[in-house]
Amino acid sequence: MAAGKNGRWERWAILFSILLGFALRLFLLNRFPLREDEAIYGYWSLHFLHEDSWFLHVWPDKPPIFIWLLSGAFSLFGASPAGGRILNILISTLTIPLVGITAQRLWGARSGWIAGWAMALSPFAISFAPTLFTDPLLVLAGSLAFYCALTRRPFWAGIWLATAIMTKQQGVLYVPLVFFGGMGRWGGGEKGRKGEREKGGRGEGDLHATHYALRTTHYALLNYSA
Repeated sequence: MAAGKNGRWERWAILFSILLGFALRLFLLNRFPLREDEAIYGYWSLHFLHEDSWFLHVWPDKPPIFIWLLSGAFSLFGASPAGGRILNILISTLTIPLVGITAQRLWGARSGWIAGWAMALSPFAISFAPTLFTDPLLVLAGSLAFYCALTRRPFWAGIWLATAIMTKQQGVLYVPLVFFGGMGRWGGGEKGRKGEREKGGRGEGDLHATHYALRTTHYALLNYSA
């Protein structure tokens, strides 16, 4: 009975952290003018939307995923700083429960809601949410890649790792995290891992799955560049 009450309390705590985190980010929607880089990203998105859908005449110095999404936000919410910033506010809010469930999987339920609250109240995350910068999407995609690695989904780990790299070049820094996050967590289930531990090895299944995730990333990037 006590465990059931604790579980309900933790779910309500996570839900409230998401709502509060969203409110704190939304509060700053129109508090600051656009910075130089934000204005450039906004210009590229509008150029893509109205003039050059394939970037044949203007080539951004950033990969295109965020530019594409930002152009969609302008279409839905209006071509204004606030209309574009809603995108990152939503992305940053989605990162709150993702950080929570990742910590929960690694260290338990209490760690999950503590990590979720830390993300919801992080001044750094809050300040970057109401912007047109690429960083919130980079963090979301990289965190999804790591979570997929932890939950033995090598294909989706590769897809989200490629998404992080195609959002910002620094996404390559997530490669070691995804690689080592997958080691020892992919393979033939608990029974298979137990057998591998008895043999004293980490297991070929883990290596193959990690390699598969990185090959998926490479394939996705090659298809984009083509």
